[in-house]
Parts: sequence; C-alpha cells; structure tokens
Amino acid sequence: MKRLLLLVGAIIPALGSPCFNDRDTLGFELYNAPDVQKALTGRFDRYPPLYYTMRVDRLRAKSSISAVEYDDIAVALGRIGRNDEALAALAQKARLPGLSMIDQYRLYANRGTIEAHKFIQQGGDLKDIQLLKKAESDIAYALKLNPNAHFGREGTQLEVLRWLEDLKTHANVKRKAEDISTLGEWLADKLNKEGDRKAVEISKTLAGLIMLGGAWESPDAALAIAELEVSHMRLATARFGLERYRELIKGGKKSLAPELANNALDNVVGLTEGTTQGSEPSTIQRFHDLRKEAEDWHKAKTEYMLSRLKLGSHPDTDRNFWSGWKEPQMPEITRKLPKKADSPSVLIVVGVISLSLAAILVIWRRLVHNRR
Repeated sequence: MKRLLLLVGAIIPALGSPCFNDRDTLGFELYNAPDVQKALTGRFDRYPPLYYTMRVDRLRAKSSISAVEYDDIAVALGRIGRNDEALAALAQKARLPGLSMIDQYRLYANRGTIEAHKFIQQGGDLKDIQLLKKAESDIAYALKLNPNAHFGREGTQLEVLRWLEDLKTHANVKRKAEDISTLGEWLADKLNKEGDRKAVEISKTLAGLIMLGGAWESPDAALAIAELEVSHMRLATARFGLERYRELIKGGKKSLAPELANNALDNVVGLTEGTTQGSEPSTIQRFHDLRKEAEDWHKAKTEYMLSRLKLGSHPDTDRNFWSGWKEPQMPEITRKLPKKADSPSVLIVVGVISLSLAAILVIWRRLVHNRR
C-alpha cells in the first residue's frame, strides 16, 4: 500500500480524463468510431500542438465569441496543458445568456475534463482532492443533461474518476488485496448492470476514452480492456490489450495499482496463451505489426499537417488543407482466434461433444436392452 501511495503521485495525466467536446468531436466520431483494436494499436488521429495553438489564436482575435467557439478554445487549451486558461474560457462561456441544453452539457463535460487534467498534472496530491471531486460533479451533471452522448463513454469516464478517487483517498489505509479493485474490476462491478454483455460495451467506451480522451498512454486503461475482453473469451483482443500494457510499462509509464495489475496479468496471460501460437502470424506478432503501421501512418500524417500549419494554413479555414494527403488503407484486423488443443474455447467444445456422445451411448444401450 505504501508503494501504491508513492506511485499515485506519478500517474499518467490522461487516465482520469473524460472526453473533450469541440468542433472536431462529431467528425472524429464519424470517421474514427470507437473500435477497441484500433484504440489499442494507435490507428486514430492525434493532432500536433500547433494545430490547437493556431485555433486558439484565431478565435481569440475575434471581436465576438460564440458558446461553441468558447468550447473550441477551452478544449484546444486543455489538449496542450494550459488548464487555467481553459477554465477561464469556460467561465466566460458560463456568463453568456440563454445557453441551450447542449451548450450547458458541453460546458460541464469540458470543465470536468479540464479539472481532472489539472488535478493529475499538479501531481494528484490528496490535498487537491476537492478538484477531483469537482470534476466528478461536473461530469455527473453533464451526464444528467445528455446521458447517451459519445457512445455512452461518459458513464465510464465518471467511474474512472471515482476509481481514481478511491485509490487516492485510501492509499494510506491498510486494506485487504480483495478490497482493492483494478480499473477493469471496478468498471465491471459498477457498470455491469445489464448482464455479461455489458462488459463488451464497457471495452468500447474505454476505447473511446483512448481515442477521444487522453488515455492513449494509460497502462491501466489497456489492462482494463484486456480484463474485460478476456471475461468474454475474446482472447485475441484481450491479448492486444495485454501487449499494449506491456509496451507502455516498458516505455516507462506507471500503473496506478502495480500490485493489482500483476495479479490481473497472471489471469490474462494464462487465458490468452493459446493466441500466441497455432497460426501465422501469431496474435502477438500481429499486434506489433499493426502498431508499427499505425506509428508510421501517424508520423506521416503529422509531418503533412505541420508542413501546412507552418505556412499558415489550417483545416478550420482552408478547405483545401487535406487535398495533398492520400489516406492509406488501414490493414484489416483479424478478429478470429488462433486455436490450440488446450485453449479454453476448444476445451468447452470438446467437453460438450463428449457429454453428448456419452448421453447417446447411454440411450442406445437402453434401447438395445429393452429390445431383449
């Protein structure tokens, strides 16, 4: 527990972050519909800081700023870590008369997002816990205004904040291991109100947090997806989550609950062992191939954007901004599992067949006996 307390102060800024709501959000959702495997491999748009600073400068130069434009300013500032300026922009929006319900929803959703960012970027100290509680309150109110926004992600986002608060407020209290939840366990417990099918939906909302929030570099988000997917025997996707978790840890990122993560790893590794062999390429190799393709694509797209942004062109104002970019086709992601004789799914099938054959044999013997 002491180790947990020390690590909490070094957490990834992104994990507790709900999704932003600005002019890019709808188009991004239509083009990059949350997909668990795309989220784990990084095949989604991530724009450079200059994209956002240019947007802020252009909008601030206007004599009059609308409610939606205040959202654009706040989100852009939030994405580049200028949280106090972002909150100031939202305070200005809040003073506008006659805000519609959707404007109010965006106000609370964006403010909660930025408050969560600020809490974590300040070090996530317990003395600042009221800032985290404020973020929770704002996201909860945004959910009341618009319960089904963004593929249902914000319900998951709220529980991520609550999980973070639970870790923070109990970090120096002795608790049994079974009383502390990994993120995957917490989400399954808090959100699984509609039967086991819900776990798959939770994975998709976590994918949304990665693609539209800031959880791209969160080991706990990747491991939570692995836990949720393995509970549904979606073993190839679970293995992707496990490999992404390992990649982040190797790169120096920290889990918020390393002891719990180790226990979850044992379970995921054991159940996904059959995905590492039995086909060419293996699931692990497939993951790393897709990661390389995604990083090459991201690098090329970022270089293209910067070459035009530095000349003063921006997608907000230049309809021809993307005319020179040719989007490469995304590789097909195989969703079929490699099989091996002792994989859980094969064992289940073999068991069912064996029982069926045994039942048929018993019935056949009885029929033969009765005929005698």
